Amino acid sequence: MLIIGTGSIAMRHVANLMRRRNVCVTLLSRSRDRIEPMPDCCELIYDPYAQEDLSAFTHAIIASQTSSHLRDLNQCLGSIYSVYLEKPAYLSSELIDPVIDEFIQSGGFLYHGFMMRHHPIIKYASSWILGHSARIMSAHFSIGQKLSDWRPMLESDEYVSYSYDSARGGTVFLDLIHEVDLLLKFFGPVASAVGFSRDFEEKGVVRVASGDGICLHENSVISMIHLDSVDPVGHRTIKFFGDQLYFEANLLSGEIKHHLDGELKTLVLESDRNEMFLESLEEFIVMSELEKEARRKMALINRDIALTSLRLAESLSDRGVARLLGNNL
Repeated sequence: MLIIGTGSIAMRHVANLMRRRNVCVTLLSRSRDRIEPMPDCCELIYDPYAQEDLSAFTHAIIASQTSSHLRDLNQCLGSIYSVYLEKPAYLSSELIDPVIDEFIQSGGFLYHGFMMRHHPIIKYASSWILGHSARIMSAHFSIGQKLSDWRPMLESDEYVSYSYDSARGGTVFLDLIHEVDLLLKFFGPVASAVGFSRDFEEKGVVRVASGDGICLHENSVISMIHLDSVDPVGHRTIKFFGDQLYFEANLLSGEIKHHLDGELKTLVLESDRNEMFLESLEEFIVMSELEKEARRKMALINRDIALTSLRLAESLSDRGVARLLGNNL
């Protein structure tokens, strides 16, 4: 299996899965030529100019910097059998959409890679909601951490990372792409959406300070997402509100609170976050090994999930402008 990029998904989680399957992993690095420590089941190819011949590989995981996803997906055309697109976010869905379609039409399998769907607390929240008939009326998804801590850059200034610099593909709602996907997963299609972001110039780079998006879903649920890249205290939370219903969870600490019919319960969900990545990768491998038409249908479903979330993120990026999304999602 080939991994394009050397981010945390590649080093900490894919290696564990491959040990489980007794498979050798090739890391195709575009950012640095030394990785320490190197897992026993991994070998490294340093390919900063994307010149490596990929024809010897059948499966690839694109875990490179988000602004490089389109280039790396293009390189897989014609040689790679199945592609795991770790976070399908780019400057424009109009650029990545035809590449995905060409890949699928040629028989390739695409997996959208939204690992947050497998987070233990997200799975708990899904089962809790299904187990109660009380209707959710609104929801709030929030993520925050000082961006220089969140996206540390080795051997370079963190202020030139794509998350800071909009000229390199970084917009606040692409950094919120997992939250965008979750609100669609929980509440379905969006009828209208509006997004606002705030930024300021620092060290000569215009950087995002915070962003907020509000969505009205077709089932009348109102969902909100928020990112704060200044607060030094990190958090990732979800909250659901309804008639006599309240659910709150911190995905980092594992603390969960829910209130239903006058009863408040608090618990801490102790879990191995590593399983989120392993389950996602296992699902990718199982889906990619489906037969013919079933494989193609699943690839098309994954394409729609990826592009729906990306288009909503793009719509929210149209600062302060509400846009009717309709069936384009």
